[in-house]
Amino acid sequence: MNQGTYNNGDGTITVVEVGGTGFVSLKKLGQRADTKMAQYAKQQNCSFKYMRETTRKSTIGVFPKVARTYQVLNKDGSPFITKDVALRKIKELKGLLDSDIITQEEFDESSKKYKNVLLGD
Repeated sequence: MNQGTYNNGDGTITVVEVGGTGFVSLKKLGQRADTKMAQYAKQQNCSFKYMRETTRKSTIGVFPKVARTYQVLNKDGSPFITKDVALRKIKELKGLLDSDIITQEEFDESSKKYKNVLLGD
């Protein structure tokens, strides 16, 4: 992963920070990731919890890198789902329904929360 913010599609966000030089500490990169995640959560009106981190130390020709993964939650504590993820999940469920893997009732029940996200409750 390159530097940036990535929606993993499962209610988690990964923020990747890469040092521009070999002299940036992993701690500083982690703080930058926390700041970006806080800004994202504020924009989306949600909260987040830190889950895990992977790091890469600086070596000759390789910049330091930190990838932090956060669980994103709605204000009520339920997993945060974006409209893009909701649409993709509904399409996956529709494919299962069309293949007779799930019933219409199972599709309706499973897709309800995703429809609420798409239609704005």
